[in-house]
Amino acid sequence: MGLVVRGEGALIGIIIANYFGRWSYGAISGVLTTFQLAGLGVGPLIGALIHARVESWSILFTCLAAFYGLAAVFFWSAKKPSPP
Repeated sequence: MGLVVRGEGALIGIIIANYFGRWSYGAISGVLTTFQLAGLGVGPLIGALIHARVESWSILFTCLAAFYGLAAVFFWSAKKPSPP
């Protein structure tokens, strides 16, 4: 898992730098990191509440798979912005 997680982290940094350039890298990665850390903090709580409510992990994992699929669609449909 360590190899996969660090590969994903490096890939996001490369995508940000490639799409927006090094002049905007700090601002954009800072905004994205804020949302990422908020999700990492709130996600387990939401998952635990869903599991406590329905007493099953299947709904939670189905929702997570759907969100990952949606994120993949957004990544693949992103177009490189025009330079200023």
